[in-house]
Amino acid sequence: MRSKMLEDYMVEGDWAGSFANVYNAFLEWFTSLDSSGQLISGILIILGLILVGYMVYGILWLAFQIMKFSIIATIILHYMGYVLVKLLVVFFINYSEVNNQWENSTENIKWFWNQMYPSDKVQSQKQKITKKTGLAKQQLKANAESSATEKLNTRVKPKVFYVGDNVSNMFCTHCGTRFTDRMIEMMRNNMVCFCEKCGQMFVTPHEQNMSLFS
Repeated sequence: MRSKMLEDYMVEGDWAGSFANVYNAFLEWFTSLDSSGQLISGILIILGLILVGYMVYGILWLAFQIMKFSIIATIILHYMGYVLVKLLVVFFINYSEVNNQWENSTENIKWFWNQMYPSDKVQSQKQKITKKTGLAKQQLKANAESSATEKLNTRVKPKVFYVGDNVSNMFCTHCGTRFTDRMIEMMRNNMVCFCEKCGQMFVTPHEQNMSLFS
């Protein structure tokens, strides 16, 4: 009877019309219920949709795993065929290398399998390595920033050399450059000057305010 009732809403060749008829029939049935019936029906419908969603997810996951295993098995079978041909060649060329070649081939297969299906132990080790690498990078970055900040905060006080009042025939005590007319003029006017070549500071004894050089 249910199938017959469903067939009454189906329109041949018109899936959109059939869906609209079924949807309208469902709304009529749902609105005909009382409040408690609508609440219970709504909960059951939601649970049913969740169950269907999990079933669809499970089917897709299973199909993906089957496809993945089929591809992996195909790759391994082709590789094993290559290994057998290689072992036959090695057997006739150098018999002593057969065992080594077989061990290398099996190790390659194990490595490939672990890459496709990593165990929890391998994943946890990868996570630990990634975490340690991240912490090391953060520590190096913090040390670099701290070192740069210390260099910026470090103030190098200029070297001060006191000279007498007669600066007409003075030479720089650091590089030996003779005082230029401009340096002599600055010394007489400001009682302070710098060597134009190396930057050495010279101060006369009359200059007592050293706060400029601290």
